Amino acid sequence: PPADPPAVEAAARRWGRLPHGAAHTAAQAVIAAVRGVLAEQGPEGLARILRHELAAPLRTRHAARAAPATLLAHAVGELGVAEDDARRLVFAVLHEPAGDPVAERLRRLAADGRLAEAVAVADRLPPDALPDDVRALAERLRGRLADARAVLEQARRLPPAEADRAWDLLEQAEAAVRDLPGTDAVRRGLAVQPVPELTAVRDGAGVALRWRPSPSTAGEPEYVLLRAERRAPRDAADGTVLPLPSPRATSYTDGAPPPCVPLYYAVAVRRAAEPASGFSPLAVSGPLVHWPEVTGVRVEPGDGRITVAWTCPDQARSVEVVRVPPDAAETRVAARRDGFTDGGLANGTTYGYRVGVVYRTDYGTTVRTPGVRLTATPLPPPEPVAALEIRPLDGHPDGRLLARLDPPAGGEVRLYGFAGAPPWPAGTRLRTADLPGPPLAVQHASDGLVFATPDRPTAVLAVTVAGDHAVVGAHDATGGPALGTPTLVRHGGADVVVLFDWPPDGGDEAEVVWRTPGEAAGRRRTVTRAAYRREAGVRLPVADGAGVEVRVRAVARLGGRPVYGRPGTAALPARTEARYRLERHGLPGRRTVTAVFTARAAVRAERLLLVRSHGPFWPLDPADGDVLAEAADVTLGPGKDVRLSARLTRGPGTRLRCFAVGAALVLRDPPQHTLGVTRRERG
Repeated sequence: PPADPPAVEAAARRWGRLPHGAAHTAAQAVIAAVRGVLAEQGPEGLARILRHELAAPLRTRHAARAAPATLLAHAVGELGVAEDDARRLVFAVLHEPAGDPVAERLRRLAADGRLAEAVAVADRLPPDALPDDVRALAERLRGRLADARAVLEQARRLPPAEADRAWDLLEQAEAAVRDLPGTDAVRRGLAVQPVPELTAVRDGAGVALRWRPSPSTAGEPEYVLLRAERRAPRDAADGTVLPLPSPRATSYTDGAPPPCVPLYYAVAVRRAAEPASGFSPLAVSGPLVHWPEVTGVRVEPGDGRITVAWTCPDQARSVEVVRVPPDAAETRVAARRDGFTDGGLANGTTYGYRVGVVYRTDYGTTVRTPGVRLTATPLPPPEPVAALEIRPLDGHPDGRLLARLDPPAGGEVRLYGFAGAPPWPAGTRLRTADLPGPPLAVQHASDGLVFATPDRPTAVLAVTVAGDHAVVGAHDATGGPALGTPTLVRHGGADVVVLFDWPPDGGDEAEVVWRTPGEAAGRRRTVTRAAYRREAGVRLPVADGAGVEVRVRAVARLGGRPVYGRPGTAALPARTEARYRLERHGLPGRRTVTAVFTARAAVRAERLLLVRSHGPFWPLDPADGDVLAEAADVTLGPGKDVRLSARLTRGPGTRLRCFAVGAALVLRDPPQHTLGVTRRERG
């Protein structure tokens, strides 16, 4: 179809129905471009552009030696050209005159930025052998090459202090001419300014180094850190290269410097963007001698004494120790190469020590290190906890426990939990490193330690800790978490069913204790987990209507003896039995029904209701029917019957039933055949 405005608008409407996405966006962009060409050049200009766009891929494939049939198939299948038009298009591409190879090569070299090679090709041909347009192209390329060479020469003549500006000029020249001769040589010869300042200071067991960045910023400058012994490095290849965390890092800590020898550190800079470029002059710091301190210090407080051990450097001549008490002058303490023992100290007093190392230099002089400082407090041996009792903490509904104990005179009491019997008897003395992991989290109280209830039956052991020493004390056990508040269900007979939450780690047995009013002592029953599941609870023999109090707690066995968990209690109040009967009066169709409620003992009822079902089904709740009559806040008892009367009207309901609401009241139904509504009564 012709590339005129109506055809373009038709295509725009057709493409506008595309779903929103990449294809829809591309179609809108094409339509906008086509409308712009039509407005500026008209249909003829648009046709020329379309022919060029269709011919360009065919020319590319023709240059790649594609067969005519392949070109035709591509034009029809890929470009969407009608077959007749495609044949004419392929014929035109196959028979169009070939361009000048020299001109084509010059254009390709110019497009690739290889202007030096393009000018060399043009210079090898006589000027009159080139067409006018190619000759003009060659002149333009010579001009651009001359400009780039001028920039290169300018960069070569700049002084070393302006090396960064020279680098930028070389980048500018290479951007214009990729194959500009001499660029790499000039770049490799550019100087890089050294680091202005390098500092090296002792830092514990190592040497901390810090330097200011080089003023040179072009060419991605990177740093090389060197270390040499007894003399300064001469160049970037002289000495031990230390691995920097990053080539552009400006600080480093030498964690393993050679001890007792003069050390020199140096930093060199080079431009990483030119791997063959040279290094800057070295920035040197030194000499610095690393005198190691003692390592692996271990402090062991004792009864009136302190023992300290360490590892002494091999090059050390001796070790000196000075004690610094709180209110006295410094005192020299006799020390060995591997430690010392300081006796005759006051328990509970904190003493400070300074442990220094003595070295002899190559010149025979003595050097003393600043030393390692440490503090320690001598302590008497810990005493065990004599008695431990664990019981529920009153006033804490979250189930926290109290460990009652008499704390010993010295040391810290910790509590440790075990799934079985404790592994050590009372009185066993241990190192704190031999204790089993972290202790229980506790809070101090006036009469003991408060801790959270463990999630399983646990033996709790009291351990007294003083310094690095510990002694095992008494232990007690707890049955783990409570079984929760039990739920009591009365099913209308002589049994009460007890239900409770029994967690997996709550033991395999539970103890149930119950008591009814009037009993001097309660009754007790132990139930296994299997029996609880089989009976769907615990069934207790309780007289019908009688009240009952129930206590439930988990039972586990640790060390061969039973351990009880926190008890949960519940109570079921006594209930008075009430009954009712239905009396009918009147002729069929005008029948009245009266519910008569009676009780053998006085009992209060919050509500009494007479309900007729919605249909033929037995009502289980007042909501299952229509309330015909009701009474609120009434008292039943001997001689205090309550009557509710209602007219039986037409309706589908065939059942009558009464309901009573009251915490201490249970209502018994009469025989079911007396509760039906006959067809004659329904009218």
